[in-house]
Amino acid sequence: MIDLGGVDGGGIKITNAWFSSDGGCTDQDDGTTQVVMAENLVHYDDYMHGEGSHAADGALDGNYWIWSHDC
Repeated sequence: MIDLGGVDGGGIKITNAWFSSDGGCTDQDDGTTQVVMAENLVHYDDYMHGEGSHAADGALDGNYWIWSHDC
């Protein structure tokens, strides 16, 4: 998620990092399901602070968006 090169802003989206082969599925058995949950849909495309754009935190309303990925 973080670009360690000379220029900041080269990280990848949090959700993409989690679902990448070296993200949330590392050392997991085939058939394991990984899940990312966010309060607002716009947070699906967020980057770590300082690595790209990220949506402002919205008001908590008890509704959540869930994305899943099978390893």
